Amino acid sequence: MSRKENYEATMKLAAISGIKAGLFKTFNYAGMARTMTQAEWMEEGKRRFGPDIMKWKFKCPSCGIVISVQEYKDAGAPEGAIGFNCIGRYKPESQATPMLSGKQPCNYTSGGLICISPLKIIFPNGKSDQFFDFAEAKV
Repeated sequence: MSRKENYEATMKLAAISGIKAGLFKTFNYAGMARTMTQAEWMEEGKRRFGPDIMKWKFKCPSCGIVISVQEYKDAGAPEGAIGFNCIGRYKPESQATPMLSGKQPCNYTSGGLICISPLKIIFPNGKSDQFFDFAEAKV
């Protein structure tokens, strides 16, 4: 998908959502989401998946794919992408799959114009960012 096509798709999404183009930077679905400290988030990950972080899994809020930390690593994603970007951004065959297209994986990022990531993490330095939620743990 070209930049122009991506922009047009984003504008259509905005129209459907009732968002004016100039408000993209302020639209943030995650503002309605839950907030956790980094320490709470780490404890939740351990509770769900155990101490081996490579086995932790996240769910993309756009396409719904469940991605493990090991899968991110295997795809060549940088550490900061885990739970922040969909793994599709690191797979050549899906890099152009737009968010909310219904296809998995997609190219969604929490740092894009429209943030639908459901979790806000507050770091020890007081800064925060939006992330994907953990996937459901299989018992």
